[in-house]
Amino acid sequence: MRDDRSLDEKLAPQDFVADFVWAARAVLSQPVVALGSIAIWWFPIALPLLWRRSIVAVLVGVAALAFMLGWDGAERMFFFRRREGESVTLRDLLGAVPRFMGRFLRLGCLVSALVGPLALVGGYLAGHFGTGEQIFTIATVTITVAFDLVLTFVPSALVFTTSSAREALKIGVRMIGETWPRSGLYVLCPPLALGMLNTIYPTQIPMVRVATTAALALLMLFAKGATAAFYLRMRSVMPGVVGAPSRAPVRVQ
Repeated sequence: MRDDRSLDEKLAPQDFVADFVWAARAVLSQPVVALGSIAIWWFPIALPLLWRRSIVAVLVGVAALAFMLGWDGAERMFFFRRREGESVTLRDLLGAVPRFMGRFLRLGCLVSALVGPLALVGGYLAGHFGTGEQIFTIATVTITVAFDLVLTFVPSALVFTTSSAREALKIGVRMIGETWPRSGLYVLCPPLALGMLNTIYPTQIPMVRVATTAALALLMLFAKGATAAFYLRMRSVMPGVVGAPSRAPVRVQ
């Protein structure tokens, strides 16, 4: 059946803007989550300045990576709790981190298993045809961005619906097709791509890097909140998965 709606009606930008604004207000009303997220993105800048090429730096880096994985889930739990009208303390967020570490670690391993072979093929072709480091970098960025777009709703599924990385991957990818093109602006949200480019190609001016990293971390947090809000409208929440008090599955309006 032909869809005669305009592109504006199909994309429903008013929903995306409303979700983005809601997420920004939720964060600014309780900036503790923003401070935590910014601190995490600042950490890779500060670590080389504190410890240079030492085993301590490696151990601290591994611990920070594990914490970052759990914090990614805690951020989304924050938006779920705020959407239900509940306040969230720093203690709540830190307490949620261990709950999500294993889930996001498994998801990272699963995604790496998918991305790894593509990266190896790109590296082989770049070396074989003598295209050099530049082409390999372009291929790596392209693959990374593509996977980031495809995985838009996967973290939300992993926090709100299932603790299984495989199941979350299926739910998240399927959701894009089920809600397209209405989900288009959430999938293509610029702050997520900008954050990745800032990580891959950071500026060499320290103070500028600190400022841009903080700004992008904040924008990415808003984008995560908007995406979580959209997901919560479309999918049921399993309270036991997100860590909410036990009750029947609910759909947040």
